[in-house]
Amino acid sequence: MTFLPEQDAQRYSCKRKYSTCRQCARRRYHGPMEPSEREAVKPEAVSCPALTSVFALLGKRWSGLIIGTLLAGPARFSEISRLVPGVTERMLSGRLSELVRAGLVAREVIEGPPLAVRYRLTPRGEALRPALAELERWATKYLVGDAGHDLAGNRAEPAGQ
Repeated sequence: MTFLPEQDAQRYSCKRKYSTCRQCARRRYHGPMEPSEREAVKPEAVSCPALTSVFALLGKRWSGLIIGTLLAGPARFSEISRLVPGVTERMLSGRLSELVRAGLVAREVIEGPPLAVRYRLTPRGEALRPALAELERWATKYLVGDAGHDLAGNRAEPAGQ
């Protein structure tokens, strides 16, 4: 199928550019949505902007585990690094910076030789405690199998070990 230059704008602005065909179960180009199709999209089918923003922040790898670690109390960078297995120092530093900018974590410099940095949850971060507890309960019930493995086959370990 060839596209003329004036059709390119429509072609690339369509979110349904390629989708799975219901009839043949193959990925096919379906073209831009017709106005009648756009009106048929139910408002409740569109994702909530609040959920989109919370998962954009907390859905990043390590962010939830870092917050979960800080729920136990303030911790130094090295302690967080030890308690969150597999995170590199560079990644941990980046995630902590994002969480500080989001107002969920506070960075405190401890004076004196040697100079140290401690991280703690702000009241906004502490407000995540019930949500994270519920997510942990849900994951235990639906994601962790009988043998203590998650659905991806990874060994599920309790937080802090």
